[in-house]
Parts: sequence; C-alpha cells; structure tokens
Amino acid sequence: MANPQTSFIYTTFANNCFFAKKRDVVFRNTLPYQLSVLKETGRYDAFRLQHHPTYDDSMDHWPVPNHLFWDSDVAKWIEGACYLLHTQEDATISAAIDKLVEMIRAAQLPDGYLNIHFTVVAPGQRFTNLRDLHELYNLGHLIEAALAHHQLYKNDQLLEPVVKYVNLLCRTFGPEENQRHGYPGHPEIELALIRLYEVTNDPKHLTLARYFITERGNATGASGRHYYDIEAEERGERPFERPNYYPVRRFYEYQQAHRPLLEQDSIEGHSVRAMYLLTAVADLVRIDEAIDREGYSSAVRRLWDNMVGKKMYLTGGIGAIKQYEGFGGDYFLPQSTDEGGCYAETCAGIGVMMLAERMLQVRNPVPLTAPSI
Repeated sequence: MANPQTSFIYTTFANNCFFAKKRDVVFRNTLPYQLSVLKETGRYDAFRLQHHPTYDDSMDHWPVPNHLFWDSDVAKWIEGACYLLHTQEDATISAAIDKLVEMIRAAQLPDGYLNIHFTVVAPGQRFTNLRDLHELYNLGHLIEAALAHHQLYKNDQLLEPVVKYVNLLCRTFGPEENQRHGYPGHPEIELALIRLYEVTNDPKHLTLARYFITERGNATGASGRHYYDIEAEERGERPFERPNYYPVRRFYEYQQAHRPLLEQDSIEGHSVRAMYLLTAVADLVRIDEAIDREGYSSAVRRLWDNMVGKKMYLTGGIGAIKQYEGFGGDYFLPQSTDEGGCYAETCAGIGVMMLAERMLQVRNPVPLTAPSI
C-alpha cells in the first residue's frame, strides 16, 4: 500500500488522453506561472531571511499575518514541480528548485528551527501560538516537499534539514514534564509525519504524529487545563480577545479541539482542518494496530458518516459556513454565500478525496501495483 503521492509514479496515461493533456498544460503553463508569482510577490526569496514590505501589512484576519503561509506556498510549489519532473524535464524549473533548496538550507537555525515569520518578523515567539499561527502546518507542507524532492533526486538535500527540524519538535512536544503538551491548530503535519516515518523508519516521527492526534482536545492536558487556554495566557491574550473568524470565544470546534477525537459525535469546525486531521488518523490506523484498538477507526467512520449523511452538499462540497470556512449544524446547507453559506472550499473537496482514499486502504488493503489509465 502507498499514498497517492508515492504511487503516482506507477500510473501512466495513454497518449493524448484527457489526463495526459491536462498534466502537460499544468507543466508547460501553470508551473512556470506559479514560479513567476512566487518571485514577483517575494515568496521565492523569502528564505533569504530579509525583511519584505509585505511583513508590515495590516492583518486581514487577526491574529494571522498575511504572509504567514509563505513557507507553505514555496513548499507546495516544490512538491508539485517534483511530481511533474518525473515525466518531463525543464532546466528552468529544476534550477529554481535547486536555488530554493539552497536558500532553505541556509535559513535553518543551528537547533533545526526553520520558519520565515518566526525568524525574521517575530523572533523569540516560536511555539507561542499553535492555535492560530500555522507554524507546524507550514512544516507539514515542507516535509511533503522534502519527500517529493527525495523521491525525484534521490538525495537528502531538502530532507536533511527537514528531519533536523522534526527532531527539534520531537524534543519540544510530548507528554513529559519538560515538554510542551500542545498540538497544531491547523492539522497537516500529522499526515506528513506519518509519510516521513515510512521513509525514515524513525519511531520518533510516528510517536510525534500519534501524540498530536491523541492529545488534541484534551481538556486537562496542560497543567490540568486545555492547552490553548494556557498558551493564550502565556502570550498575554486578553479575556475578550478572539480571532475575528470565531463566532464566540474559545470556539475550539474550529480546530476540532473542543474534545478528544474519540468523544466527538459530529464533524465540526473548519472543514479543511477536519479533513486533514481525519486523513492522518486513517493513515495512522492503517499502520498502527494499537491506535485501531483504541477506537480511532470507529471515530473516523462515525465522523465520516455524519459528514456525508448530514453536512455535505449534493455536489460533494463541504463547509457551509462562510465565516469560519466550516461545517454548520446537521442539514444546514444554504445554497449561496449571500445566505451565509455554501463556502465549499476547493481545499476541503481535495481533503474529502484524501480521506476517502485512506479509508479505502484501511477497509480494503491491496498490494501496490502499477496501474495504467
């Protein structure tokens, strides 16, 4: 068995079929255009760790800086480019990847830390707002870029710094007294860590993924309280403050952290986050029998059934509430954003496909073969 990101190299397309033509269009047009946008906006050079005027922009959605996802944007471009370079060559794209990897390696701090915002804009504030600031989400995409790079180039030029950063997290987060008992507000790193483990075979990487999943929503996890409450107090967040996309304070349903996953009866919150989280859980169930015995497989199925039966549009779209890009109550499915709903984000639709594929692997495991379309 393998994830689509790994097994795609075994899939071939007939000449001139729709998918072959689509991939060619993406390679010849979309990929170079995206590279030009990365360069024009400052993202391409951001790992040089120089100040950029965008860093001073006012926030569209407090407390999230507009540039916070630049690490992720670069990583996802590297990942996509590496997939496409398996079938075609392009010297310009390859050179751009090499330069980005060089800059990323140079940007890494001695202890392994690697993040543009918390190195240039907010030094000293790393790991102070896991709830909102996407630190570990960005790393998740960087891990996936490193795995794609490693798969294509057969070297560790990007994988090495990423593993060094992950090992820093393994020391920082966990159940021990000298560790932080936190987990990311936006799941993504969990599924990336599981994929990383399948390459490194380092049990620390699987243990960290497992911890982020099982600790999520623990109301007494940090000094007998919810981690996000402790974290907010530590950084001086005032009692009346809340992200402007929260309908109420402490809306931890947004991060699927309102209660432990095993206790959740309905799918709640931000729809993309929910799909990434459940995708990681399904992946973990596939390779960890202990987590399956604890009931996580049943939890994924329960939340999937609630989503498909009561919170999904006929088109397959999910996420009815525009304000927080997420699920509403059962059967609340407005037909337009004018009515406050039908946000149905593309990323959420991709997340549904990711989760469905992982669930099929759990229910119907099959050996990896070389299919042809």
